Amino acid sequence: MKNPNGFSTLLTVLILTVGCVTSFTSRAAFSLDDLRQQVREFIESQVESNDTTRWEIGIRGLDPRIKLADCPNDLSFKVSGNKQAISRNSTIHTQCIAESGDVIWSLYVPTQIKKLQAAVITTTAIASGHVLEEADVAIEYRDTFSLRGGYFTDPSEVLGSKSRQSVSANQVIRKRSLCQVCKGEDVIIEAAGSGLRIKTEGLALNNGTQGDTIRVQNKRSGRKINAVVVATGKVQIKI
Repeated sequence: MKNPNGFSTLLTVLILTVGCVTSFTSRAAFSLDDLRQQVREFIESQVESNDTTRWEIGIRGLDPRIKLADCPNDLSFKVSGNKQAISRNSTIHTQCIAESGDVIWSLYVPTQIKKLQAAVITTTAIASGHVLEEADVAIEYRDTFSLRGGYFTDPSEVLGSKSRQSVSANQVIRKRSLCQVCKGEDVIIEAAGSGLRIKTEGLALNNGTQGDTIRVQNKRSGRKINAVVVATGKVQIKI
């Protein structure tokens, strides 16, 4: 990962609490690459990954001139500071501890951690009024810091939906930019409850995406009701 500008200023927090850096030069050295890898593995053990969530872990500000003694035991790790949970800029307190309990060396390792979430993006420019097809969308993992507002995590959720505005290629599809149920268009009204499921045709009186409550009109009775958008072209009411 490319280090952002300014990370060199963080070198001051890399503190060896036992001895000085040069005091270890006569002993076998502990590889900084191994240290980075073990810090990453520690962080990975503290966070949850699944089909829709990934993590990008960067190690910041480790001066290549640092020399660490080889450690006879497994390294000890903990998140530094009052907050023990992993955050975007966690510093990991890393220690090499001898069998006697003496600390051989101790180091604070700054990190930059990005939580990446699966999001539906456009593969091409989308015009207002366009009905989304499979070729129009794809899944890409994006930094959750930039994923503000509602978005979709499954391409099947947006297929058949109509774009309410123009969307450039390679952009996250926001819920506000689509209508899965569009004002003035036909909609399936599904009534569910007590083991029963009844379907009838209706007319959408508002735009909406999944989870929105909108007004619809039952075509048979003419009655106007509130219903929840559950899929493209479908709303549901409880009975």
